[in-house]
Amino acid sequence: MTTVVSESSIPLMGEFEKSSLVVQETETTPWDGEELYRNLVESLTDVIYSLTEDGTITSLNPAFEKLTGWSRSEWIGRSFIGMVHPEDIPQVMEKFQEVLKGEVPPPSESRFLSKSGEDLVGEFTCTPKVKDGRVVGGLGIIRDVTQRKHSDELMERSRDAAKRLAQARGILSEVGRMIHSTFNLEEVYERIAEEVHSLLHFDRMSIDLVDEEGGRVIVRYSAGISVPGQQPGNAFSLAGSATEVVTRTRSGLMIQTEDREELVSLFPALVPAFEAGIRSMVMIPLLSKEKVIGVLLFQSTRPRAYSDQEMKLAESVGSLFEGAIAKIQLFTERIRMEEELREIEARYKALFYRTLYCIYIHDLEGRFLDVNEATLNLLEYSRDEILSLQLSSIVGEEQWPSVQ
Repeated sequence: MTTVVSESSIPLMGEFEKSSLVVQETETTPWDGEELYRNLVESLTDVIYSLTEDGTITSLNPAFEKLTGWSRSEWIGRSFIGMVHPEDIPQVMEKFQEVLKGEVPPPSESRFLSKSGEDLVGEFTCTPKVKDGRVVGGLGIIRDVTQRKHSDELMERSRDAAKRLAQARGILSEVGRMIHSTFNLEEVYERIAEEVHSLLHFDRMSIDLVDEEGGRVIVRYSAGISVPGQQPGNAFSLAGSATEVVTRTRSGLMIQTEDREELVSLFPALVPAFEAGIRSMVMIPLLSKEKVIGVLLFQSTRPRAYSDQEMKLAESVGSLFEGAIAKIQLFTERIRMEEELREIEARYKALFYRTLYCIYIHDLEGRFLDVNEATLNLLEYSRDEILSLQLSSIVGEEQWPSVQ
């Protein structure tokens, strides 16, 4: 009876190492070394393979079938390169050349194909197979790390997302501070655009105000590349425009096309932007009291530059502008009304002072507050003199009771 002892046993975890078997006579082993080795290899969950020096597969253990869905007979006698993902072939061949030189390269990860067409990720190890002092091929192990790789990628994406979220919050906070620091957005609009650009790519960022009663859209603010007819102060028809769709639906709109004719048929007002190089855009409604008062636009020269994630970021930026635009509109409206009142007051003052009729203003005690030129001419008083008098001193004591 014999038993087999390995001086550097075949590893179940980690790098495959060349084993050196020593056969010792014993009374307890029920099988020989070859059978033990075969049973061990066939029971492993990792794929064990052997290759000739030209890369032909000469043996595979049962784990290969469970992992890939292929039968062993379908690949034994074929080159292992046929299973490797095309993009990973150069690095795999480089490692195999090292093996043929008698070297043992460190484990490396590569993609390979399953029978279902799914890309699997394996951790490959390979050691030279030596016969009569010459390398005649390779022996190796493939450990399936697909799930681990996916988990690592998910964790990495999660970390990236958390990092972007923290960055986005900081940027949005700063943008909000700048927006609400002034009633004149022109003063800070360029700085706002710079901050937003670090969060969301665009080649042009603009805010258009919606005048539903007048049926028009007014470009209010703009930063980035110039689009003819869409500079601050320019206006275009609301009817048939993409802005009308956003206004009607009160929801964002993403337009990404490289077909000019398609754009002409859908939204002719966007053709100047297309001709200026714009290929992608996101439009976000700016709401005040459930009414669309404007639209925030991000436009890019890149085809298909935006995704749902960018749309959500754009909505976050838009929400900051909503209150500010409404506040600015109220402030602007108040200024306009104050100007109108001043104009009306000026007109009435002109009428008061220039009329040929005597007009005067007094308080409840009869003190003169103001008089026009006709009154001064009739009474022959200067303005300072009459404003120091009371109505009773002009009317006379006999008529004062009736005037009162």
